[in-house]
Amino acid sequence: MKKLDIATTLSRFSFFLFPFSLYSFSFLLFPFSLPAQAQKFLAIAVNSNVDSNDRDSVITLREAIMLANGKLAVHQLTTAEARQVSPNSQPSPQRHDIDFRELSDPKILLQSALPDLITPIAIDGTTHPAYQSDRGFSVEIPIPKPVVTITPAPQVQIMRGLSITSDNVSIKGVS
Repeated sequence: MKKLDIATTLSRFSFFLFPFSLYSFSFLLFPFSLPAQAQKFLAIAVNSNVDSNDRDSVITLREAIMLANGKLAVHQLTTAEARQVSPNSQPSPQRHDIDFRELSDPKILLQSALPDLITPIAIDGTTHPAYQSDRGFSVEIPIPKPVVTITPAPQVQIMRGLSITSDNVSIKGVS
């Protein structure tokens, strides 16, 4: 039986565990580089206070967030729903814009927690027709009163509101 020194044993053992160099190993994991894709930002008009994700004729806040997050694609929408979505023409900042211009009843009753906000997005309750920037909670401090409200439906318990996990997120005029 041949006696092996510790250096030979370690080198054989390390080759067994790591037979490739780090470069070749990384090439096996990533054999090609993917081109950077420009994200297409959307302008989405919420026109229903119902909390659902159904293919119907309206866009809900839940569907708008799913569209922004990339969890729902525009081509999956009905023709009536797709009319509420367009490419965001704002040059800066680059993010999705959700507005409430066409929402008749501004009280959104949630059936479950909304999806996390995982992409740059602006949710703007000041776009609702009933919003008035000159009306506030008090006379002393001019803080406009939000019109669009997001609240759990009766008999529904939701332990959190909107969860933000992205940069470049703006929420205004919503309570």
